[in-house]
Amino acid sequence: MLSNIAIIALIFIDSSLHQPMYLLFCNLPFNDVLGNSILIPRLLVDLLNPPSERLITYYECVAQAFTSHMFGTTSHTILMIMAFDRYVAICNPLRYTVIMSHRMVIKLTVSAWAVAFVLVGILLGLTIRLNRCRTLIANPYCDNASLFKLSCDSVVINNIYGLMFTVVLFIASIGSIVVTYTKITIVCVTSNNKSVNSKALKTCSTHLLTYLILMFCGMLAIALHRFPQLMDNYTFNSFTLQLEGLKVTEVSVYPVFFFFLVSYIFIIVANIAIVALIFIDSSLHQPMYLLFCNLPFNDVLGNSILIPHLLMDLLRPPSERLITYYECVAQAFTTHMFGTTSHTVLIIMAFDRYVAICNPLRYAAIMNHRMVIKLTISAWAVAFVLVGILLGLTIRLNRCRTLITNPYCDNASLFKLSCDSVVINNIYGLTFTVVLFIASIGSIVVTYTKITIVCVTSNNKSVNGKALKTCSTHLLMYLIMFASGILVIALHRVPQYSDYRKICAILFHIIPGSLNPIIYGVQSKEIQKFLLRQFFHQKVLQTK
Repeated sequence: MLSNIAIIALIFIDSSLHQPMYLLFCNLPFNDVLGNSILIPRLLVDLLNPPSERLITYYECVAQAFTSHMFGTTSHTILMIMAFDRYVAICNPLRYTVIMSHRMVIKLTVSAWAVAFVLVGILLGLTIRLNRCRTLIANPYCDNASLFKLSCDSVVINNIYGLMFTVVLFIASIGSIVVTYTKITIVCVTSNNKSVNSKALKTCSTHLLTYLILMFCGMLAIALHRFPQLMDNYTFNSFTLQLEGLKVTEVSVYPVFFFFLVSYIFIIVANIAIVALIFIDSSLHQPMYLLFCNLPFNDVLGNSILIPHLLMDLLRPPSERLITYYECVAQAFTTHMFGTTSHTVLIIMAFDRYVAICNPLRYAAIMNHRMVIKLTISAWAVAFVLVGILLGLTIRLNRCRTLITNPYCDNASLFKLSCDSVVINNIYGLTFTVVLFIASIGSIVVTYTKITIVCVTSNNKSVNGKALKTCSTHLLMYLIMFASGILVIALHRVPQYSDYRKICAILFHIIPGSLNPIIYGVQSKEIQKFLLRQFFHQKVLQTK
């Protein structure tokens, strides 16, 4: 700041420096002062603020982006007009004072700033037309790329113009320098005048060094932007992340809060109650009910990791919805375990129903306690291994962002924080989803096809009644889980419905957890009998 203002003051104070070369040069320190005054003070303040308080208004951000790009573009245009000045001074010295008059200096200065203003104005104009659906600037300051990455609209035009802008500016800049210095070199080589050569070496070397420094910095910034794997300094692996949370209006906050709170309390009470009921009543110690116990346990675990944190975030301002990286990984692991285990448990429950209907005489022998334990362990172990690999591939990545664009952490949100290649993550994630759904759908289709064949070919009404009652419960739970999962995946592929996807992702946890105990409680004859016994027992005690 001081050195640039001092050199401008020196040039204007000393009349011997009122030459075109120095007057044109004044544009550079003025540009440096302007560019750094917009950037550095803000950066200093942010360094002293915690990450959650590093906030900026949209209009301030646009102004900062405009000044930032003006700084870079004007540096090039000024050095181009300075190159023209050096060309006239060395190659046409007799007409230098005529050509490089005060009017020409003003024209060149205005043209340098005007060209930069128009180019940058169009660049930012294409960006501010976009709708924004994100809030995190993944950069220490605002620039055009950071701004248009906040949008969920198409940014094809922005990318095309940005590339053309960069290419044209660099070609014009490099072209003018190469042409100018080629002609100056020819003049110096063909001239025997040592004073001309000395003057060219002295004045041109200063200009060329300034240009090379600017060019090197610009090329380095572009190279690091285009190749994220080179951005070691940009990969900061922050251990504090910010959750975007649910976008609800101020009026809706408390109704949504109480809906989730009541749902969570019901899930916990209903699921724990049904597990306790099964363990208390010895008549319910059957393989079907023991295997079912995995579902309420999974529902309680999955919702306990998600809902309490979500409730707290609803009451916080967006800037304070923070979560540590390890908490985020644990939440993502539990979330995927919840979804995967729901499928694997329903698969082993389908096997139980198959044996009960299709092989009733050997049911007790096949579905003994050892088999129930084996099936339970296999359901959880398969889910643990699949999800462990999924998250293992994600935590190996370096992180260069901090915003989780979701109300809670999941694998996709986590690996989107990385600037490394996530091809392996995408391939495994797709394979994982496809294999799980094929195995799940396949086992259900095969099982219920065989059960249907047995029911159709059998004249035993009790077998058909048993199949209809027990299998309808299992099938209904599977369809609820399957429909919820498919809806979340479908909405995930359509970015414009991101808000609906977030709500559906939460309901994916809440709806099965709420309905499973109700469905089993209503459909199960044994549970109904137990509840009736307890009810009448309490009534008899009261009458006594």
